[in-house]
Order: sequence, then structure tokens, then C-alpha cells
Amino acid sequence: MSFFSNMALRAKLTLVFLCIIVVFIAGFVFVFLSLQTINKATDTIYSEGLLGISLLLEADRDAYQSSLAVAQSFVLMTRDAPWFRNSNSFIPITSAGPP
Repeated sequence: MSFFSNMALRAKLTLVFLCIIVVFIAGFVFVFLSLQTINKATDTIYSEGLLGISLLLEADRDAYQSSLAVAQSFVLMTRDAPWFRNSNSFIPITSAGPP
């Protein structure tokens, strides 16, 4: 401690500012490394999570479109069926029960 008390005022101020600058640079390096880690984690989340979700949404959209196509083909097939063309003479079946 006598070393510090025997120093000139200019040297004391320089030493204190150098300590502050070293702490500031260490903090900057820590924040920079933390941001790189966060950036890598964000890329991992995007590549594993969000791309999978978008592929799942595309598959769901494709399944919906194919179900619409199948339903429309059934409707077209039904209209061409002979019983549909003679639907005026078609008698619906009701449940057989006591009157």
C-alpha cells in the first residue's frame, strides 16, 4: 500500500483509468462471446424447430388439398352413377319400426 501512496497523482489517476479500461474491455469481450453463443443457439432453433414447423404446415396444406380433390372426385363419380340420374324414382330407406 505504501507503493500506491508514494505515487504521483498523475500516475494514480492513470492506474485507476487503466483498471477501468481493462474491466470495460473484459466486459465487452464477455458480451461479444455471449452474443455469439446466442446467435448459434438462434440458428439451431431456426434450423431444427421453425423449418420443421413450416414443413409440417406444408404437409398439412397438401393433405387438405388432396382431401378436397378426393371429395370432388366422389361427387363427380356420384353424379355419373345410374341411381343418381334416376333420383326421382329413388325411394329413401327409413328405419323399420312399429308405426
